[in-house]
Amino acid sequence: MVSLNMHKKLALCLGSPPGPRRSSTGNLLVEMVVGVLVSSIFAGAIVQSMAQGLSVTSGAQNQVLVATMAQEVLDAARNLPFATLSGYAGSYDLTVQLQAGNTIDCPPYPRPLLLDQNSFNYGSSQYGSRAIHNTLNANTCNASETITNNGDNTCTVTISINWRDSTGNHNYTTSTRIAQNGIGV
Repeated sequence: MVSLNMHKKLALCLGSPPGPRRSSTGNLLVEMVVGVLVSSIFAGAIVQSMAQGLSVTSGAQNQVLVATMAQEVLDAARNLPFATLSGYAGSYDLTVQLQAGNTIDCPPYPRPLLLDQNSFNYGSSQYGSRAIHNTLNANTCNASETITNNGDNTCTVTISINWRDSTGNHNYTTSTRIAQNGIGV
């Protein structure tokens, strides 16, 4: 007859705990469900942060493109003779996109800023733009130019561009002062 002590030693060697056996299939199912739930929460957080990162990147790209468009308008104003520039004193809506059949009514800057009315592609065109080739990811975009004759042989040119994209409404405004006789007025 085998003693009880010997029976416990034999059970430990074989890997089964002493006492009554319990089924672990219910515990395994719960552990698996909890593991899948935790993994899906982490995966969702990663996907959300990636989407936010792409949105921020697109917004930053739009900011650079708008600044480039505004700089192009300012450079065009600097290239005008001062008498012509001061004669254009006033506010003008810049043509952002040239729709078929429409004309441009902005004497200081007589060409459109954005050329492709479907994807806002801003690049070279029949109008001679030497701008960068990229896309302004916006739903709407409009721009204005204000030329102010300061009366001291200088003019202030202000460009304001508004657009709406996936991150919200935005405004970019910049200005420069142009002197009749150059910088050393």
